Amino acid sequence: MTNATARRFVFALAAAAGFVGGGCVFMPQPPQPEATELEGPTRVVVRGAPVVLAENQIEEGNLVVVAGEARVDGTVRGSLVVVGGRLDVGPHARVERDLVAVGNEHQSVAAAAQVGGSDVEVHVPGVATLLGSLLFVWNHPILVLFVALATLGLVGWLAWRLVVRRYDDARFDDAVGRRPVRAGLIGFGLHVALGAIGMAALLTGWLAGIGLTAWFLAGTAWFVGWVMTGVYLGRRLAERRGWHGSPAGHALAGVGIWLLISMIPVAGWIAATLGSFVGFGALVSPRGGAPAVPAPAPAIDALPAPAA
Repeated sequence: MTNATARRFVFALAAAAGFVGGGCVFMPQPPQPEATELEGPTRVVVRGAPVVLAENQIEEGNLVVVAGEARVDGTVRGSLVVVGGRLDVGPHARVERDLVAVGNEHQSVAAAAQVGGSDVEVHVPGVATLLGSLLFVWNHPILVLFVALATLGLVGWLAWRLVVRRYDDARFDDAVGRRPVRAGLIGFGLHVALGAIGMAALLTGWLAGIGLTAWFLAGTAWFVGWVMTGVYLGRRLAERRGWHGSPAGHALAGVGIWLLISMIPVAGWIAATLGSFVGFGALVSPRGGAPAVPAPAPAIDALPAPAA
């Protein structure tokens, strides 16, 4: 083999290797499956009668069971989701999309069952009991109102003990009573800033977690400001009406009255929002005015000198 022929042979091998190697390196990857969504018709059963799908029966769409029982041995054209209940998937069952089972008291999936998508089974003890209790309370409006009042009262008392009492009450009252516009503007500005940060972060996509956190902080700030306004109202009413009892009781009474006012349509909602801005702004703003100074002790008249 001459040198020229050898060079041509080596060049051909290099070209072939480059072509094959390049194809291996730059070959497009197969498309990855997208995140599954509940597309199409969806049947949702919440704490109802057991859902039974026999071997020859077909569910045309998604099936979602919450705090209930599902016995499936037929075909589900979509996804099967069971949360906080009981799940039995038989050997003849066929789920064309995803099977999701979370926190059930009992969940059994036969090995012969066919699942076309993801098979997610999460065992979290206590979820079924908690979910059942929440649904039971939700179905009884009186219990919902009682729990809401108790929760708001507890939060109001804790906020008064842990937040307001850490500062001078006179300073806080001065910020709310004498400078409500200033405090309200500060609270409004902070809420708008948190909302804008949340919206901007959500629009970017990859900062969605920061956006949700900002919105959560904005909601928490609104609630804290609302409770503090109720505490302030209770303290003022106690002073003007001469109520007896502990300051904590006055705070709870003020929060309860403030809740009733806030439930008035339109006018109450506006008042609750503005009051929340004022209360939160008064908490976070530097409160003006002189700090509370303890009253001086009464002067004691000079005693007459003892007689000689």
